[in-house]
Amino acid sequence: MKTNDDGILETRTLWTLDGFNKNKARVQIGDRIKLPDFTVPETEIKGQTEMSFDTLKVSDKAVIVGKETNGDFILVFEHCLFASAVDLNDTKDFEKTQLNQYLSGEFLKAMQKVGIAGINCGLLSYDEVFGEKRLAHFKKDRNRIAFDFEEDFSKWYWLCTSYKASAADFCSVGDNGYALYYGAGFTGNFVRARFVLAA
Repeated sequence: MKTNDDGILETRTLWTLDGFNKNKARVQIGDRIKLPDFTVPETEIKGQTEMSFDTLKVSDKAVIVGKETNGDFILVFEHCLFASAVDLNDTKDFEKTQLNQYLSGEFLKAMQKVGIAGINCGLLSYDEVFGEKRLAHFKKDRNRIAFDFEEDFSKWYWLCTSYKASAADFCSVGDNGYALYYGAGFTGNFVRARFVLAA
């Protein structure tokens, strides 16, 4: 893979992390960043029923999907990284779920350790993907569809938005890009992590 003097890989839309950091004013929505590889250690998250995460090796790109009101960049991993429940104890508040504790804890620490200076890490929200003011990248419906690393089938992936106040159901994106929902304990959906990098 060729890198030019600006740190751009192959085309203007695929950046190295260093190239992104040096050229933030030129980066556009839909551009991708080749992230450094990182490994998240095996992790146990407490709860009435504990939730285990195996050692995870990540080698992927991230897509710039929008910007925060302060100009910080919102990114999502290009691929669905692993299958997981949101919470095995039917927690309704995403901030308190076992999956969020993992993503904002050990997962984010592993990213930061290799120089990916994520401000936070979690999941996309329903409004960011489907709402009237959805993120710029998701205004094109095709961009909601995501694959695992084998790229033979599109996958369902979780969103951080609860579906009903009375039940521990969370919204998700189906393999066809449509909105769905499942119980927090369902282990068949995938995780496509969202994170923020400073402008």
